[in-house]
Amino acid sequence: MLLVTFHGGPSGINNAYLYDKQGKLVTNEALEDPKHGKLSELRAMVLANNLLYVANGAKSQSTVLAYEVPHSGTTFTHPKTLIGPTPSEKGPFETSIAHPFGIAFQSATSCYISNQDTNVVSLVGVSADGLSGSLGKGCQSAYLNKLLPMGLFWTAPSWRRRSAACPTSASRRRRWTTSTAGLG
Repeated sequence: MLLVTFHGGPSGINNAYLYDKQGKLVTNEALEDPKHGKLSELRAMVLANNLLYVANGAKSQSTVLAYEVPHSGTTFTHPKTLIGPTPSEKGPFETSIAHPFGIAFQSATSCYISNQDTNVVSLVGVSADGLSGSLGKGCQSAYLNKLLPMGLFWTAPSWRRRSAACPTSASRRRRWTTSTAGLG
């Protein structure tokens, strides 16, 4: 079996094509739509934890979905959101998950997610069942610091502030930061 994604977007193909071992197209809709949001600009696909993880990369979606692998049939079903964006009062995203592109698993309980426009690679802790995740602690990227120049980020979902020195910051000044990991 071979899964293929395309750029997608408003006028593109927003699903995965499934081909058999002989290269024959089996279906052009191998992924079930998520309950919330839609499939758009699919990027990386990774098999881990007996699940298929898909970067649903459109900025309007910005999620990584976890699909059950079919035991029979051709449709990956019951997508759960491993991780997604958190809207911010100061800008489009509070977390560093914005336009996800690549997924790489370090272990069954941790993976890294690269983000296309932010130069951020986020560490994500993965639950034991593989269906939910949480961002690791660390600094935002220089790109996000430019977007939100005061460095004010709000911690979701409790909306409590956390103060932390950002070791990669050129000014080394104190910043309010979310629980994210970024390289950049």
